[in-house]
Amino acid sequence: IQRTVIAFNRNPDVVAETLFRANGKCERCKKAAPFLRQLDNSPYLEVHHIERLADGGEDTIDNTIALCANCHREAHFGGLKLKRRK
Repeated sequence: IQRTVIAFNRNPDVVAETLFRANGKCERCKKAAPFLRQLDNSPYLEVHHIERLADGGEDTIDNTIALCANCHREAHFGGLKLKRRK
């Protein structure tokens, strides 16, 4: 099997700023992060692009949201529709 993959360079500052903005709470359900990272005891949240990079979305803090793992899965596999920040 041969697979061709397209990867996007992501700006680590966008991830850091999005997590900072969230202040340890999921920006959708508003609940505290489910656990702390073992590495540095920071709240575990996942950064999600509202408009996918593959669809032309920008790698900016206005196009990202910090989500708990449950909300992140719902964003990818459920009916959750997120709106870009203004």
